Amino acid sequence: ALERAEWLENRLRALGSEDDAAKVVANAGNVHFQREAFAEALACWERALHYFTERGETLRAARLQMNVANALTGLH
Repeated sequence: ALERAEWLENRLRALGSEDDAAKVVANAGNVHFQREAFAEALACWERALHYFTERGETLRAARLQMNVANALTGLH
């Protein structure tokens, strides 16, 4: 799933679909989190958070901030 997510992110970016690529990154973070790979989840979510924050997507950014908090909790 993570390899496919990376491929899809790159493909979407090549097609100019940055929003969809950022959504894929956020979902890859979910996969990492479920595997208890908190540092990897955090990296994905912070990338997606940066993207959506820059574009004023406050609802998506707020959801990602909650995910970031969960990952940080998992990292102690």
